[in-house]
Amino acid sequence: MLRFYRNIALLSLLNIGIFFVILFVIHLFFVQKHWQSDYDVFTIPNNQTYQFIILGTSHSQNFTRFNNQHIVEKILGEHFYNLSQPNAGPLMEKIYLQYFLNKGNRTNTVIYFIDPQVLYTDLDNENYNVLPLYGEVDFPLELLLIQNHISFETQLSYFKAYLSLKWFIKHPRPNEPDTDIYKPNATFDKARLSMMYPSGTNETTFNHYAQTLNDLVLLCHNNHLKLIFILPPTFIKNYPGMDNLKLLLEQYKKKQGIPYYDYSQVLRDTHLYSNIDHLNTAGITVFAQKYMKRLTEYKNSLYNFSGTNYL
Repeated sequence: MLRFYRNIALLSLLNIGIFFVILFVIHLFFVQKHWQSDYDVFTIPNNQTYQFIILGTSHSQNFTRFNNQHIVEKILGEHFYNLSQPNAGPLMEKIYLQYFLNKGNRTNTVIYFIDPQVLYTDLDNENYNVLPLYGEVDFPLELLLIQNHISFETQLSYFKAYLSLKWFIKHPRPNEPDTDIYKPNATFDKARLSMMYPSGTNETTFNHYAQTLNDLVLLCHNNHLKLIFILPPTFIKNYPGMDNLKLLLEQYKKKQGIPYYDYSQVLRDTHLYSNIDHLNTAGITVFAQKYMKRLTEYKNSLYNFSGTNYL
């Protein structure tokens, strides 16, 4: 009987060993490179320096997609890394920022393009439903997911997706300019808003993720990073939760001197949007020229964290 249990233990160890060998081989030969993946957080390099990094959702991810990063960097004359991910809330962006720093990378400024909807649902945070779809299983990242209480279901899906055949079918990031033009459609626009707020606009949920956002602010403070909040351009006029978000950002500005810029309504030309809330390549270009250029010219002297009066 003892021999039987010993053989079972050895077989289990052998299977675990084979599993990790498979992961290692995948990492060597199949992990997507930066220019192949639409999900930059899974291609973060080591020990690099950037003038600034971007956090946010797909709204700010578009500063990198469609070959837009080359356009933006040429306009700004600065090199940046984009940690934005589709639907990513403050909890996920805090994890990605910590992961970026843990890999020895350096920057002095974080520009967070923040949207109100990410403070109203766990699907953009603990139960982030985009994470399992892309990227490699990286154990330092996995440890951060565990430490930040990302749901077991999300983490399990992350592993399962990585070992599926679907993962091996590469979908390189689109490198052609986004030339789609937004054509207002009341039915589609209403459906889009419903998708962005699957749990509605609950005040208790907002307050919970406002505290998570405060944890991200503290992470920036502890790493001597200047933080700038930006409300990104949108064609949504009555954006649910926007007033609450503005009040929160006003508190950060008043108590900690963290600047925020409301650019939500500065671009009102449909030709600059691909849909109701995403800029196309023309829109990204105009925004970079008119607004981001202005930020980068004086961001190094904007402010310094001077206190510990956190919300």
